[in-house]
Amino acid sequence: MKASSSRLLVLCCGLLLILGHLIEAQKVKIDSTFGTKNMVVNDFVQYNFPIVIQQTQCALQVSFDYNINVGMNASRFAFTAETLSPNPFGTLHTPATTNLKIYGLYKITFEDFDPNTGSLDITVVLSNPSGFLNVNPFSMIFYKKADATLMGEFVDAESHAFSDSVMIATNYNNLLTQNLLVAGLYGDLAQSVQSRIDKSNTVPGPTTFLFDILPSMSQSLIIAFPNQKPAKTPPTFTLSEYNDFEPTAVPKGYVSLHSYQLSTSVDPPTFSGSTWSLSFDATVGFFLNDEKTPVEIQPSSLTCACTANSDEIYQKVESRVSTDKLTCKIEDPTTCVYPMIIARLAPKESVPVQVTDMTFGQTFREKVEYGNKKMFKVVVPSSVKFTISAKSLYQGETATLFVNSRGFPTETVNIARKSIDNKETTVTIENKEVGPLDYYISIAPVFAEGAVIILNVDYSSSLDDNAIIILSVTIPMFFLVLIVCMILVVVLCRKKKPVIESDPSMFHKLQDNQ
Repeated sequence: MKASSSRLLVLCCGLLLILGHLIEAQKVKIDSTFGTKNMVVNDFVQYNFPIVIQQTQCALQVSFDYNINVGMNASRFAFTAETLSPNPFGTLHTPATTNLKIYGLYKITFEDFDPNTGSLDITVVLSNPSGFLNVNPFSMIFYKKADATLMGEFVDAESHAFSDSVMIATNYNNLLTQNLLVAGLYGDLAQSVQSRIDKSNTVPGPTTFLFDILPSMSQSLIIAFPNQKPAKTPPTFTLSEYNDFEPTAVPKGYVSLHSYQLSTSVDPPTFSGSTWSLSFDATVGFFLNDEKTPVEIQPSSLTCACTANSDEIYQKVESRVSTDKLTCKIEDPTTCVYPMIIARLAPKESVPVQVTDMTFGQTFREKVEYGNKKMFKVVVPSSVKFTISAKSLYQGETATLFVNSRGFPTETVNIARKSIDNKETTVTIENKEVGPLDYYISIAPVFAEGAVIILNVDYSSSLDDNAIIILSVTIPMFFLVLIVCMILVVVLCRKKKPVIESDPSMFHKLQDNQ
């Protein structure tokens, strides 16, 4: 008896499954476009509207189940679907929330529908098979309303349906009172996930993860999984530092700057299209992977390397490098259990550095080749403040300027360091020694194309704020004292004039005596 019941139950389930497939097959599916008027003539029809912008908007699917009353004839009606801007909330009465973003907002208007002929059940599906970049699919909620004046409502998270896509469906059963429907998909704001070394990271969909691997040197790493599909049980990965590799495992001619171990869940994230991007500032410099030893490298030689076994030689992967970013394609976690960022050492100078003497007010325009340094010397008198001005002639050319006194400047021995590009950079220094001092200025291009540098050295005001205040008081006082003295001299001179000017008769007497 129990066996018969079990067989009957299995038979019923099979029949229901077949029935479901038959119903789905009977549904008429039509591809449409936004802004087009669609005439509904079938009692069971589905309209599909495309995704406007991949990974930032969802697709719209509208299905109608027209249940005609007994004895009534179905009437034709039309509908039009439009995309809406999320900005004018007031006219749509959508929730003005700041912590959610709209990933699709649509309005559906109807014409000539007669509710007396029967009930019209409408199902709206908003989906994106690829998921939304840097948006957790579990944060997605459906917004619905079927009235032109009333506020709509959010559909709770239980309406989520995940398979290989973000898909959220809701019904508007018998809600068509004003020939208007609004459907929207909301979710978290899109942003990279801030992570850290040794942290387990969940990849719920297409996601980028940001690691501040060396903040003191302006270096960060972004790991991107652009093709990860949403799933109910998302995969995970962990990135850990790894420094136990054999020195001979590093490709010949390269040094290791960052070395890691990559571990994943049993079902790993989708690595197809995955990239690792290192952001750096070549003018700040680099450390070896011990994060303590400074090293001079060729930034243009930066690349990634991988191995499945840390005892084996690392193999370089496809990569590209710009002035401030290295991007590597890492698409196979089985062969990249141990990823590494490597670079070639900067070439040593093959000829002695020649020093060019400069004087104040002088300007040099020099082409400096990569791998060489241009060295200048200026003699600065005691208590004199001077300014160094420098820039590259062409956009994209970058160089590093070092200044030192008494000897040549280096990466670790200098009193000033500046990055030079095509915008003028200045350094102001004062010689506080009791005698004249030699200052050396070195310029080295960062990239292989070299750089054309315009350099100028000139005097700066050596007066400090106190001196300026004293001068601003003493100079007016000096002129005031000078004016007073002149007045006194004039007065005294007038008192000592001869009497003849006041008594003309005396003048005649003097003439007679002569």
